[in-house]
Amino acid sequence: MSSESLLRAAAGSKATRLVLEALLSKKSPVYITCDERYGRSLLTAAIHRELGRPTILVVPEPEEAVEAARDLKELLGEGRVKTFPPREVIPYESGGPDERLWQRLETLGILASSGEREPPLVVAPLAALMRKLSPPVWFRKGSGAISVGDKLEVIDFVKKLVCAGYERVPMVRSRGQVALRGGIVDFFSPHSSLPVRVEFSFDEVISMRTFDPLSQVSQAFIESADYIPADEVEKGNIPEDASFIPGGSPPDSPRPQAGEVSLLDFLPEDGILMLSGFRRCKEIGLEMEGIAHEIATSRLLAGTMRPEETLAYFTWEDLWERMSSEVDLVFQGIMHPVERLDPCTIIDVDLLSQTRFHGRWTDFISRLREMTEHGRRVVLLFSSDERQDLIRRRLEEAGVRVLIDSPGGTLEPGNLYLLKGYAQAGVSWPEERLEIFSDAEIFPRARLAPARRRAEGRVPLDWRELRPGDYVVHIHHGIGQYIGLKTITVAGVTREYVHIRYAGEDAIYVPTDQLHLLEKYTSRDGHVPALSRLGSSEWQKTRARAKQAVEKLAAELLRTQAMRKTRHSYQFSEDTVWQKEFEQAFEYEETPDQAKAAEEVKRDMEKPVPMDRLLCGDVGYGKTEVAMRAAFKAVQESKQVAVLVPTTILAEQHYTTFTQRFKGYAVNIEVLSRFRSRKEQKAIIDGLRNGSIDIIIGTHRLLSKDVKFHDLGLLIIDEEHRFGVAQKERLKKLKETVHVLTLSATPIPRTLNMALGKIMDISLIETPPEGRFPVETYVIPYSRPILAEAIRREIDRGGQVFYVCHRIGGMEGAVKRINEMVPEASVTCAHGRMNEDDLARVVRDFLAGRYDVLVSTTIIESGLDFPNVNTLIVENADKLGLAQLYQLRGRVGRRNRIAYAYFTFRPDKYITDKGEERLRALKELQGFGSGLKLAMRDLELRGAGNILGPEQHGFIEAVGFDLYMRLLDKAIAELEGREEEEKRVILAEVNIPVNAYLPGWYIGDEQQRYTAYKKIAGCESWEDVDRVEREIRDIYGNLPAETINLLDVSRLRVALGSLGITAVNLDQRRKALLFKVEVPHLFPEDKFANVARDSRGRIRGSKEVGLIELFLPDLSPEKALGQALSFARELLPRMPGDATHTSCQPE
Repeated sequence: MSSESLLRAAAGSKATRLVLEALLSKKSPVYITCDERYGRSLLTAAIHRELGRPTILVVPEPEEAVEAARDLKELLGEGRVKTFPPREVIPYESGGPDERLWQRLETLGILASSGEREPPLVVAPLAALMRKLSPPVWFRKGSGAISVGDKLEVIDFVKKLVCAGYERVPMVRSRGQVALRGGIVDFFSPHSSLPVRVEFSFDEVISMRTFDPLSQVSQAFIESADYIPADEVEKGNIPEDASFIPGGSPPDSPRPQAGEVSLLDFLPEDGILMLSGFRRCKEIGLEMEGIAHEIATSRLLAGTMRPEETLAYFTWEDLWERMSSEVDLVFQGIMHPVERLDPCTIIDVDLLSQTRFHGRWTDFISRLREMTEHGRRVVLLFSSDERQDLIRRRLEEAGVRVLIDSPGGTLEPGNLYLLKGYAQAGVSWPEERLEIFSDAEIFPRARLAPARRRAEGRVPLDWRELRPGDYVVHIHHGIGQYIGLKTITVAGVTREYVHIRYAGEDAIYVPTDQLHLLEKYTSRDGHVPALSRLGSSEWQKTRARAKQAVEKLAAELLRTQAMRKTRHSYQFSEDTVWQKEFEQAFEYEETPDQAKAAEEVKRDMEKPVPMDRLLCGDVGYGKTEVAMRAAFKAVQESKQVAVLVPTTILAEQHYTTFTQRFKGYAVNIEVLSRFRSRKEQKAIIDGLRNGSIDIIIGTHRLLSKDVKFHDLGLLIIDEEHRFGVAQKERLKKLKETVHVLTLSATPIPRTLNMALGKIMDISLIETPPEGRFPVETYVIPYSRPILAEAIRREIDRGGQVFYVCHRIGGMEGAVKRINEMVPEASVTCAHGRMNEDDLARVVRDFLAGRYDVLVSTTIIESGLDFPNVNTLIVENADKLGLAQLYQLRGRVGRRNRIAYAYFTFRPDKYITDKGEERLRALKELQGFGSGLKLAMRDLELRGAGNILGPEQHGFIEAVGFDLYMRLLDKAIAELEGREEEEKRVILAEVNIPVNAYLPGWYIGDEQQRYTAYKKIAGCESWEDVDRVEREIRDIYGNLPAETINLLDVSRLRVALGSLGITAVNLDQRRKALLFKVEVPHLFPEDKFANVARDSRGRIRGSKEVGLIELFLPDLSPEKALGQALSFARELLPRMPGDATHTSCQPE
């Protein structure tokens, strides 16, 4: 209702009527002077809705476009407003398909078919228009729909998608991809939320369904699906000899060729073009043109770019010539002339910026009274129900009448309305007697609008995916190297095996039904293990040492947990109104992870036993906010809080953060560090002793013997692993009776969380705060023009720059280069060999904004928060580890501003193979590709090492992380007495000579085939096998006979095992199946007696003898397998579902 009320008010305004009259009577362009933030959005939305025509609004900056789109979506609805982001910030550096490209394509698709749907409103920054596109006619040609019952050739459909820019892949994981497997085509259109699986029978579509790109499992049947191109520029015709083998790609596909078309050509003849901020648009256009020219010139000279590729962008002059002839409406803050654009109509709208009160409630409420008494229509917009409740309570306490809704959607004079909605800033509209306030004017910190991210089919971050050359751990044979899958035929029976190489020339071939014995070897920092020697006892000794170590660790952890439960500490009360108000003042929309972690911490504090909780989360994911909420809870009940950090810089950083967050509350916060004089330190220590200081932040100085607390209630430890042994001993004593919250900036593996979560209190924050823009990441050759432009752009928008060198010796040269490139920039430097006080002063000055650029080593990698730094430049990025680079990138993009990371390398210098691999992976850091997986692997293993302690590091390297975790999980279970409770799964050995494998022609990609084998080997019940069968059939189509046999063998293994039968053999001489019963208490004797009686002598034996014989009329192995399955089904206590191989049903 809020959007409808405001839209009606804006649509009924004099200004809107004048604009509509001018546009309808062709008296354009129209010049409008008004507030260029929410005021502009309000007018734009009203004009667009009243005219009902496709509209494009061009603004200068990408951030401004995002903010304007958020406002407009609140007013017009999510579906009607679209964004058209820049394809890239650096010309010619698009970096491959990503979310920006998909947004652009979706918008182009909507504009190209705007006559068929509700007219859209598109918001685009100027840079987004600079790149040339292919014409709308090509876009429409590459779009279409496919339905069940359609008659077309599979190969023709795939060819059309490839010509429209789709990438051929073995498995569709993200937008813009297509996969062909026999008669099944998977594709993921850029504008869709889920990919589509199309099943053909010869030349007819017989089935269509959506599927989950993560699990690949079908979700729902559909009748039809439409698609749009997956690129902005035409790919050209595919050569006739293109190879369309499953998982392959057409050879030598033509590079995209840009046309002479811009976004404006997609706007229909009756469409409306709006422009805001002409002068800034011109500056950006000329800047981009200049940098494009410099890059193109240098690459042409180097031979790395073809002449036709330099034509991908418009010059500012060419673009403005097109725009100026089509602009209908120009927004300006102050009236000034626009080149080649003489106004036909000028309208001055008194939409003004709103007064800001920032928590001054008395003044704010007084102003509201004054406005309503003078007949103003006052609207308070709130981004959350909690904030709305808070202000309503404040107003009601002050006796101010409030309306929560506007009856009939009309705002009446003299009324005050509380409406749910978001606006980047409020406005005052005196002429219309309308006053709009947002969070930004009312609260000390405005709440940022949540970033509306499209539901993305995210590639799982499974760094255990196996490729040839990877190291593996066999639980019995030790560490080997995975060579690949090998199909072997012995005595006419074909199976597939996993080939593992060991020390020397040794090798083993592991049957695919024993893959549960095999794990990928993982260890931090890329440690290369020594291969085990088969037949040696060394591996058994290594395993035994690791087992002994984890048992000792588990016992220590359990003992610590038990002792903690016997102690008593202060029991805090439930949350107060003030607590809720403090939490509502958080400037970001909290993530579910963050909210859950905060609740877990507060609930622990409300218990009579001391809290000892570990909070893990990546850099910038909001751990400090959780800690501050806990601190606020503590000080409300007059308890002191100590925040312990490992360095002086971090102490100063936290002091600044806490001081800003607690502003407006009567909380005394101090910092104890070497920056304080002796006199100041003494005063602080006295304040801690007498209780006048509520929150103290400090380094290990807080652990000194002269520091005594009046009433310490909460201890917050940041990065405990960075403290020394003596300091940790002092911490142990402090932890005995107070609540303790430990923060860790490195994530931990899920397996470790699951194991330790049974005996430790662990909270994980795995998602970043909403409202943030992604970090634009570029991997580029070192280029002075590009880097100079990047530094200037950041300084011009009031920001700062990190410039990272991998060696201290290179820093002086870097400072010199920056001074030459950008003489106006003020530059300082910092590195780990500096005196800590000097280093802290440099960092403090940089935080205060006294310098524009900080040249640094990787010292900035962890811990520090620089909210104003949103450009990162890394020299020689190929020399640094992926985890380092990932964490460095996390230093920028911490606020609601687009951030940029430039990872550079020297093309003229020799790059090692590892360096090249790192650069390739770096390009994938933007999404969930292998680069991110590698970085996350290193980070998670580093996090595991921090928690488990340095003494465990050697054991993890000796047996690999996954086997180490198996041993730890088992040790904890045994110590807790859970071993007997957990059901042991028995898998029978099946010796029936049938061909049982996944043919290469059926699943062509070896990694996918290995994954399928791993799933089958991991089945523990008949139902599990049925589920895996449905998945395989769903993804790859009808099952070949060999795969049916493989699945039936797996069914037989789990079924017989559950009956206490450990093996079945086909005895050709006796013409019988022999079942070995070794777990008699599981064997169903009553059922067996009935089955044996009805078999007319074909079944003999008993569990006492330990052997069952099933005589066969036909010795065919396939028939024998069927007989064995039927026998097992008859004995099972509950009949499994029908095992016949029917068509897939989406789950």
